[in-house]
Amino acid sequence: MIIKQRSLLLLGFICSTLTGCLFPTSSKPISTVGKNQQWLSKLTIRNYVDHCVVMAPRQVVHRREGSFLEGVLYSMEPLKQCGCDSFLLDYRLQEVVSSQNKGLQKTMNWEVSRLVAPLPGKSKHFSVALKTDPAIYYRGKLVVTLKCPPGY
Repeated sequence: MIIKQRSLLLLGFICSTLTGCLFPTSSKPISTVGKNQQWLSKLTIRNYVDHCVVMAPRQVVHRREGSFLEGVLYSMEPLKQCGCDSFLLDYRLQEVVSSQNKGLQKTMNWEVSRLVAPLPGKSKHFSVALKTDPAIYYRGKLVVTLKCPPGY
């Protein structure tokens, strides 16, 4: 258990050193510096498998086909220990817009896809869509959710 805790601390240090982000655990905003600060400061990662896989965002890349969040997935434990039955992970991008009427919030789903988790002890790069239509203008906070897909 002590070795696992040291590994998590080391992974958190590597993540913060290489990417400029805080160790992304459930529902914590990403803190970063650089030209992507405005985009990344609007993002919150909800990682429901954070004991097995860490999602470490690095940058937002703008291409002709849209804007994409890029980073690294670090796998610490088999996904089976986090309740998944496969190497697949659900990725979902939602926007949460707060209304001025009695503090109500509206949640809109924008992007949904699947990621393949790396093998335990390994890492791999990821690129997921944040915006594929130039007409979309986000008004609220963006929430990226990473979890086991149902039925897998």
